[in-house]
Amino acid sequence: MGGENQKAFDPNQLTAEERQKFNEGKPLMPMPGVKITKNPITGKLEGVPEEWVKNYDLPMSIDYNKTVATKHLSK
Repeated sequence: MGGENQKAFDPNQLTAEERQKFNEGKPLMPMPGVKITKNPITGKLEGVPEEWVKNYDLPMSIDYNKTVATKHLSK
């Protein structure tokens, strides 16, 4: 997603600490200009870059009405 050394997000590979952060809506892999949060009511992710939604089959629940337009993010 960001740089070559940054691991790709795979929700099935989360540690217990990462799973807790994810469930609380806290960011797991901060990137400049990207703030993805989990809506505590709907459980859907908000703030996902629309380029990621268009280019990837993301294995997570995303609020498509709350994606953000970005530039120059890695595919």
